Amino acid sequence: KKINSLEQLSYSIQDKKNYASAVESFKSGSLSLSDLIVILGSFKDNRLKVLDQHQNLIKSIENLNYLGNKTVFSF
Repeated sequence: KKINSLEQLSYSIQDKKNYASAVESFKSGSLSLSDLIVILGSFKDNRLKVLDQHQNLIKSIENLNYLGNKTVFSF
């Protein structure tokens, strides 16, 4: 079975748009520096969680394929 990461990619693209929107709001003066710092901290935390989940998924797929001695999932 092929693992499709399109949904994860879509989330990542939307997350980057939200990041850019926050920076633009700060530049235009409609967002305070403290609010921007909170938003950027949340963005960083989310990105780290997504990357960690992706790494765990890849490790699990590799382990399953190894233990089954065949390609059960590919990516």
